[in-house]
Amino acid sequence: MSSSTYPPSYRQRRSAAELVGARARSVGSPFSAMVEIADRCNEACVHCYQVQGEKGELDTRQWERIFRELADLGVLFLTISGGEATLRKDFLHLVAYARSLRFAVRIFSNGLRLTSDVAAALGRLAVQEVQLSLYAPHAAGHDAVTRVAGSFERVIAATRDLRAVGVRVVLKTPLMHDNAAAYAEYVELATRLGADYMIDPKLVPREDGNLGPTALAASRAAIVAVRRDPRFGATKARADRARPDRSPSAAPCGACRGNLHIEPNGELRPCTLWNVPTGHALHGSLRDAWYQDPAARAIRNLTWDDLPGCRRCDLRPFCQRCFAEAESYTGNALAPYAVACSGARWKYEAEQGCAPEIDAPVSVSSPPIGPFQHAGGHRFLVTEPAGDPPFPGPSPRRAWLPGTPAAAPPAGGGLVQLRRSPHRALTPDASPPSESRD
Repeated sequence: MSSSTYPPSYRQRRSAAELVGARARSVGSPFSAMVEIADRCNEACVHCYQVQGEKGELDTRQWERIFRELADLGVLFLTISGGEATLRKDFLHLVAYARSLRFAVRIFSNGLRLTSDVAAALGRLAVQEVQLSLYAPHAAGHDAVTRVAGSFERVIAATRDLRAVGVRVVLKTPLMHDNAAAYAEYVELATRLGADYMIDPKLVPREDGNLGPTALAASRAAIVAVRRDPRFGATKARADRARPDRSPSAAPCGACRGNLHIEPNGELRPCTLWNVPTGHALHGSLRDAWYQDPAARAIRNLTWDDLPGCRRCDLRPFCQRCFAEAESYTGNALAPYAVACSGARWKYEAEQGCAPEIDAPVSVSSPPIGPFQHAGGHRFLVTEPAGDPPFPGPSPRRAWLPGTPAAAPPAGGGLVQLRRSPHRALTPDASPPSESRD
């Protein structure tokens, strides 16, 4: 999912990695991996898309084996995440092991356990970047989201400690109705702290399909305002140059393309959101899973031309649809859905300086769902995807089609189940009810 809005300076620093990624995707090999090493968190964020405490976690030796396989597979960039990765007793050991294998390491954290000592260790290990979740430019707003008193001060302290030892920090937040009005203040705070920043224009359903987090989403006006802000480079000329390839033969998203995603229990998925099994790190090799798993190969080969309706939509250049979202909203990962269609219209409005005029029959749902046909100027007609088969292309029944049962998780493997209520209020130093065997 790549709907995030970065400032131009951060995008420029990522250009080399993007070039490497584009080359790797062109030959079908993975260049990056995201490993979620923890199935637990010490925050209880109101908008969180993850389901915590139900998968279990691999132990230290299992993660070391996986890191070696990723290195042999040619992966260069490794993101270590969770849950909250720093809750593991072996967190710094795993970071050090990853660096010994010459990975460029990026860490996702909420900052609660990133003390000055941990920051100094990450500085000595020369991690590429630490992304910290900061949900508002003031304590009341941030702590209301995390439901952890004092969490704002912890993030600010972690940012300063990391910057003091030369580690790049990115402060990031989704845009929500409670923080949207303060986004300019957010940017100013990040700049004062010497950090980069990232604002994601949308919230997503939970990984189990629950739509609850999306009720907190920001308004159209707020999203358009952020996209139009020159600090994010949303001028028409710049947007036209930077817009991703949306030709019929292009991939709609990065699922199973370039990035290998591993869950805390070793399950492989197309991405962090899409609950589709594409192999398992403890069963066979990662190389075989990447190149041979039928679901992974089918997903990797999907193009816009495979999507009913979307392939004939003239707002496709502005669309940032997500297979996982489509499945959550409609039950069909390949179908158009209202959130993506609204997002395409709002992105058009931000970049073109004028909202698209949608000419829809009275019978069409509100908000309208594409495909949209350009009718001149800024006018678009809502059309029917007549003649489009529901699941086009010759292939066996795909694992993500409605009604297909998900594969059961493998037994054994030394996994430890960790459970707690996702709504329990926490303090910054609260420990999970049980510790992983790590």
